[in-house]
Amino acid sequence: MKIGSWLGRQLTTWHTLAPGQQHEMVVLGLTPESNPLTPASRARRTFEQTKARTKHRTGQLPDEHVRLVAALFDGDWTAEDAAPAALA
Repeated sequence: MKIGSWLGRQLTTWHTLAPGQQHEMVVLGLTPESNPLTPASRARRTFEQTKARTKHRTGQLPDEHVRLVAALFDGDWTAEDAAPAALA
């Protein structure tokens, strides 16, 4: 088990820990209020920010890759409102 996963579980379920367990965590300086874990970044890049569009705009995307990406979209895949092609 990864220590970060274990610690995260202890801190998020603090209220279910036995008093002795909570005490041991406090002695170590690990409490929900002093959580040393940084939250995981959940931000996802938009399609506009991806390397495929950037490379395409700068002429660095190979033609084969341009065709492969274009096959996934209806119309111009570089447009802001690009819509995925319907699945058959």
